[in-house]
Amino acid sequence: MPTNQNWKHHRSVLVPAFSPSNLRFGMDASLEAVHDLCTALSARCDKAKGGVVELDIYPVWAAYTLDVIGKVGFSYEFKTAQSLATGEMSKDVDLLNEIFTTIAKRAFIPSFLWHITGNSERSPKNAEAIAYIRGIVTEVIQKKRSAREEGGGQVDVEGRKDLLDQLMGKDFSDEEIFQEVLGFFLAGHETTSNTLMFILLELCRNPHVYAKLMEEITSILPTSETLLTWDLLPSFKYLDQVIKESQRIHAVVGGLGRTTAKDITVLGHHIPRGTFLNISIRQIQWDERYWPSPRTFDPERFAEGAPQPVAGSYLPFGDGGHNCIGSRLALIETKVGLVEVLRRFEVGLVEGREVKYKSGVTTTVVGGVWVRVKRRGVEKE
Repeated sequence: MPTNQNWKHHRSVLVPAFSPSNLRFGMDASLEAVHDLCTALSARCDKAKGGVVELDIYPVWAAYTLDVIGKVGFSYEFKTAQSLATGEMSKDVDLLNEIFTTIAKRAFIPSFLWHITGNSERSPKNAEAIAYIRGIVTEVIQKKRSAREEGGGQVDVEGRKDLLDQLMGKDFSDEEIFQEVLGFFLAGHETTSNTLMFILLELCRNPHVYAKLMEEITSILPTSETLLTWDLLPSFKYLDQVIKESQRIHAVVGGLGRTTAKDITVLGHHIPRGTFLNISIRQIQWDERYWPSPRTFDPERFAEGAPQPVAGSYLPFGDGGHNCIGSRLALIETKVGLVEVLRRFEVGLVEGREVKYKSGVTTTVVGGVWVRVKRRGVEKE
């Protein structure tokens, strides 16, 4: 990972990829991806007994987020959400999961043991996954370079530049470009997929919250023909509260790593310059000093007029100069996905399925979150 001046240079290049115009494109990409997702889910419901299908919701959101990342990151059509119609895990999602699983394991294993434990880049599964993604990125780079030559140096589409365009316009090698794109994949895929999974879990666990959110959705989008637009997105105030509270109670990224730039004193403890600190976001966001009844899911904490969180007690996207550069895109992606799925489907938890949490680099659920999905307004024997 680039640091210091090198990091600042990389960061400055990437910032324009999340400009307002590109965020609008991010919403368009999200709408296209969730349309594919809803079409696939509808097909499965129509084939299921009673019109109800039971499934693990994580692969559903994983397919959706991957499709959005492909479009926004480098204008690539994965179309993984379409594979949901068959109920099989997309190869793209499966390979990305392999890479992220390796990264999660590495966090707790010394580097000299990575090869022995099968967590190096050369292990068969990781090598296959990296080669597959590298092949896609290389193909897109070649196409963009050809388009640039044919278009007199222009690489943008309809006035926008995706992440790959930004990188190709600077003095980065192809390997540096690939590493940045891979980082974008890993940072935006697993985290957003888990966030969406946890939000749906809490909605199912808290029917009164679910009902209130549906009232908001139907008031803003009263018919199935009413389109979700950029201008309508800020109207979902209660949805914002639900998302924020889920991010508080389920810290998908459980901690931050920081190195002190100077000697500091914290709560009477002297910490010298150069000390590596592991900051537990999860424990901060469960701390009773900042959050009354911290394990209770309560979106009203973030209602208009409610007390503002104590500075540093709420860190869903990190903090400081190294905070999540794609946070606004992630929120748009999350809101679009939830609104479009919830307005079209009734969702409830499958009884008897244990929700077992697993914490690593990110927090997830072992075996996923199993739900019953049924199309709204459709009765079937």
